[in-house]
Amino acid sequence: MKFFDFLPTQVIRMAIYDYCYLANAFLQLIPEKETGDVAKIRHLYARTMRVGTAKSPYKQVIETKIRKRFKRWNIIHSKDGGTESGIYGTPSYLGSRLSSVLYQSYELLMRRFLKNGAHLGYAFIFNLRYSDFDDEKGTSPTEEKIKDSIKGAKGLGNGSNWYLNLGGVVDEQGKPVKIDDILKIENMAQLLSKVHMDKDSSENLRNNILSAHRIPPVIMSVVIDGKTVGDIDKIVKLYSLNIVTPIQQTFREDINKKLPSDRWIDFDPYHIF
Repeated sequence: MKFFDFLPTQVIRMAIYDYCYLANAFLQLIPEKETGDVAKIRHLYARTMRVGTAKSPYKQVIETKIRKRFKRWNIIHSKDGGTESGIYGTPSYLGSRLSSVLYQSYELLMRRFLKNGAHLGYAFIFNLRYSDFDDEKGTSPTEEKIKDSIKGAKGLGNGSNWYLNLGGVVDEQGKPVKIDDILKIENMAQLLSKVHMDKDSSENLRNNILSAHRIPPVIMSVVIDGKTVGDIDKIVKLYSLNIVTPIQQTFREDINKKLPSDRWIDFDPYHIF
């Protein structure tokens, strides 16, 4: 980048971050009091900036209150393409929101599932008469204690435990019905295999999210199992040509429109070290 004291590298970095995240970036030109020339350019957070009317073209809104108003001449508004009004840019990753939300919901489900420990919901079933618990018929303090223990055994997740007493049901021979495997809790590996998202769906969601970033996985240090990395130099060069260069061109044109020709900025072209 062609450096100037009035435009620090950190300022342009923050503006580009806003542009990539929100498809909008705002810079403020601050003039010198005596000459009127640009003394410095400062970054304005895009989340707080609003496009106004002709009398008040730009304003900064924080917590629903207008904190500051700006004139058109001292604001640089860089934006990506818009799908509706064209007043603001629209982030290119919006099409992948459903995949992101779905994957997030799945991860939260697994988090709750694992935090819940062994108490992932089970049925506590037995076949005993009240008299088997206590001498007094009609009431069973012991059974109530069992119910309370089961309720208290619930973990932090959403698993619910089910209590059922058949009340002494007998078979045709008058013998109590046996219930095999009254309480069966499967091991964690079996449970995870049942609720885990299938591999194809998981990969599709991951690929959608990675594609939304418009950055090759190898550049983000993301390793995809079973896939070769490829020629990194070619990948970086293609990414620079298709993504980085257009962003640089947008900022170069928008900033230079507000500056005299002897103070125009420029970015270094891509080259392989």
